[in-house]
Amino acid sequence: MILFALADYFELVDGTGKAIRDDKHRALASQLSPVLHRRGMNLNEWLNTMRLHGNRFALGMGRVKALQAFVEKTGRRWMHGMVASRCLFVG
Repeated sequence: MILFALADYFELVDGTGKAIRDDKHRALASQLSPVLHRRGMNLNEWLNTMRLHGNRFALGMGRVKALQAFVEKTGRRWMHGMVASRCLFVG
């Protein structure tokens, strides 16, 4: 489940795609800041996560509490991405 306004989601997807391109990285990364800031997310960590093609998270991504709730709900003992979540989500 994505708890974003649809316009924010589209802005995030479009801006991320452009920002991770080497030829447009600096100019467009700043456009992502407002969307990420509203979600309490770190811009540099977001771009690093997207460049790594999801290797920082496995089944989902979100705040640590949300990941822990998922672990409990699904009967898992652990979920890949807890450390990355602490870096990505600030505040």
